[in-house]
This record gives sequence, structure tokens and C-alpha cells, in this order.
Amino acid sequence: MNRRSIAASFVVAAFLLASPSSDAAELRLTTLDWCPYVCADTADGGVTAEVLRRLTTADGDALKAETFPWQRAVATAQEGGGALGYFPEYPGPQEKFILSKPVGESPLGLAHRKGAAVTADVAELSKLRVGVVAGYINGDMIDAAIRDGRIKPDEAKDDATNLRKLAAGRVDVVVIDQYVMAYLMRSDAELKALGDKIVFGPVVERLTLHVAFNKSPEAQAAAAKLDARVAVMDPLKIQAELFAARMGM
Repeated sequence: MNRRSIAASFVVAAFLLASPSSDAAELRLTTLDWCPYVCADTADGGVTAEVLRRLTTADGDALKAETFPWQRAVATAQEGGGALGYFPEYPGPQEKFILSKPVGESPLGLAHRKGAAVTADVAELSKLRVGVVAGYINGDMIDAAIRDGRIKPDEAKDDATNLRKLAAGRVDVVVIDQYVMAYLMRSDAELKALGDKIVFGPVVERLTLHVAFNKSPEAQAAAAKLDARVAVMDPLKIQAELFAARMGM
């Protein structure tokens, strides 16, 4: 899910876990590499993957992982091949998928150089060089301003590139997820050295994260089970606890 029309851009992972219950089922999904939400190289797959694992295994069902590029993840979930859907996805109209209830949240906001006065106001942002990632969702307000020409975006290939451009003064602000920025500033050696130059805030929009299920009968049955778990387990609270434990946020 990079914030591409999330069906934004991630890498893919399918999850299954064996269960001793006679009613056990496999929740087979695809996803991408969008750390810290979904991470192909960590034991638990990232925060959103762990939230889904807890929801899925609470009553004995399953989860396993396989990773692809985002477009292939979405296509695989659509075409079947064992996958019931993909995650994470932002809210919005879907022709070939049906979204679950929220399983997480993405605080989308503005990064800027330390000391700069930045507000989430289109009139002010229209005067600035606004860095975005090509193809990513930037929240309703900013995307609407981009479509009607009030904001002329400066596009980059990924979030890390945008943050480097910001530190170098090539853009004034960058649209980015708060947790993704924090992860990059800790894990990318070059960005670590820029930690005293750029900061995050304000949050522009909090976008919910969902599983996008295909319309097969099996997928729709799995969606109903997941939604029932969401109703009693509070995945947003689980996400908050995981980020607090892993990132101190």
C-alpha cells in the first residue's frame, strides 16, 4: 500500500496459519512492503500484519506470508489463485473488492525543515513546493487541490527520496505518513544524519486502513468473520500499543 490509489503501493504477502479447530480457516491475503505497517523482512510482517494476525488467530484461524510488488499483489487478490484479498488499502470506491471494517489507521501529514512555519491550509501550501510520491494518495484536501491546480506537486519515486529533497531545500514540505517517516529516519543511514533538519507535523488527515476482499463467496465469508472480530477486538488500540512498544510513538 504505498499510498498509491492504495489500492495504494506495497509489496505482497499472503498469510496462513494452521489451527487445531475443526472450524479453522485460512485467511489468505496479499500485501506489500510498506514498513513499519507491512515489512517483508521481519518475523511478524510489520504492525498491520501483526494486527491482522491477532484478529485472525483469536478464534483459531490462520495467516502466512509471501511477498510481491504492489500491482501484482492487487492482481493476485483479484484473480484468485488462493488469495481472498489484499491489504492494506485506504477507504474509497472499489469496483472489484469490498473493504473490511478498519484494521488500522495512517496519520498522513506534512514534513518540513525544522523552524519552518507550516500549516495544513491549501492557500498557504499553494505558495510552497509540495513534495509527493508519484501515484500516492495524499488525502482528500491535498489531492483535490492538486487536481484543480491550486497545488502543483513536485513528484519523487518514493518517500525516502522526498525526505532527502526536503533536507536539501529542493521542496518546502513533503506529504508523508507519520509512522513511515519515523521508520525511515531510524532505518535509513543517510536520513538518520538529517534528523536535526526535518520534522513531522501537522497531521492533515487520518486515513483508515482496510483489507480489500474480492467478491468470491469464500472471500465474503472471510470478510464477515474478520469484521466480527474487529467489532470486539479494537484493532486501532492494538495498532497504537504496537507502535508505542516498537517505536515509542
